[in-house]
Amino acid sequence: RGYRRDEVIVVERCACTFHWCCEVKCKLCRTKKVIYTCL
Repeated sequence: RGYRRDEVIVVERCACTFHWCCEVKCKLCRTKKVIYTCL
């Protein structure tokens, strides 16, 4: 038995800021996640 290692790039919203009353602006951040799966 072993495991499989996968690298995934996830794009998510980050560094959100409010502008005036009702508008939210966010940046898109890419993060690399490593997923280990048992075989």
